Amino acid sequence: SICFSISNLLGPRASSVSIPASKRALAHFAAHLSLQGLAPASIATYTPAVGSYHRAHGLLDPCRHNPLAKRGAARYSAHRRATRKPITHNLLICLLHHLRQYSSLCPQDRRMLAAAFSLAFHGFLRVGKYTVPSLRRFNPSHHATVHDIIWHKHHLSFTIKRSKTDQLGRGTSISIQKSSRPSAFCPYRTINRYVRRLPHIDPCTTPLFCFRDGTPLSRSACHKFLSHLLSQAGYRASEYNTHSFRIGAATSAAMAGVPGRVIKRLG
Repeated sequence: SICFSISNLLGPRASSVSIPASKRALAHFAAHLSLQGLAPASIATYTPAVGSYHRAHGLLDPCRHNPLAKRGAARYSAHRRATRKPITHNLLICLLHHLRQYSSLCPQDRRMLAAAFSLAFHGFLRVGKYTVPSLRRFNPSHHATVHDIIWHKHHLSFTIKRSKTDQLGRGTSISIQKSSRPSAFCPYRTINRYVRRLPHIDPCTTPLFCFRDGTPLSRSACHKFLSHLLSQAGYRASEYNTHSFRIGAATSAAMAGVPGRVIKRLG
C-alpha cells in the first residue's frame, strides 16, 4: 500500500498513516493541529494537502465529505476561547503601572499603548476596531484613524466605522467620559496625552495608534506587548488575550451594578 508521512506537519512524534487515510486518522490530525493552537480556519488550510496527496495517487479525497474533524476542532477552539480571563479595571491599572516602567519603549510608544489599552477597555472594543492588519493593508475607510476621535469638554467620541450590527458601514459612535477627579489613569486624559503629542499628520489617513517610527499598531503587536506586561505583573499571559479587555469591561460593569441590558448594548 501507499504510505503518506505527515511527520512534517505533525512533528517528530507523528507516525506514518496508511493511504487512504481513515476518518479516525484525519480526526487525530485535526486534533493535533488544534492542540498546537491553530484555529479551525487555519486547520482548513492544512487538510487540503492531505486530499491533494490522495488525488495525486488516484484515490478519493477523504477530506471532501468529512467535516467531522474540522467541526471537532471548532468545538475545541470554542471551549478554549471560553477559558480566557478578563482584564478587569484593577488589572488594567496594574498593567498601565508596569507600562510606565517599560524602559525598552520610548515615552511616546508607552503613551500609545496606554491609550490603546484604555480605549479597548473603556470602549468595550474588539481588537480589530482599534488596530490595523499592517501598514500595507491599512484602509482609512475601514480602520480606525486619528480623525475618528472627537474631543468634547467632558468626554470624547470614538467612531467605529463598521461592526457586526452595522453592515452598511454607517458608523457607530461611542462616548468615553472624562473623570470628574484628576487621575493619571483617566481614559480621556490617557488618550489625549498620546494624541496631542503626535507629529503633524493628516488625521483622516493616519492610523489611530502608531509607534514613533510610523508603524501602525497591529493585532499581533498589541497581543505581544499585552503578554509581556501580564508576565511582568506576575500573571500567566497564556490565559489572556486582546479580547480580555472587552470581557473585563463587561465583568467590571456587572460588578458595578450596571444592568445586563445596558452592558449588552455597550458591548
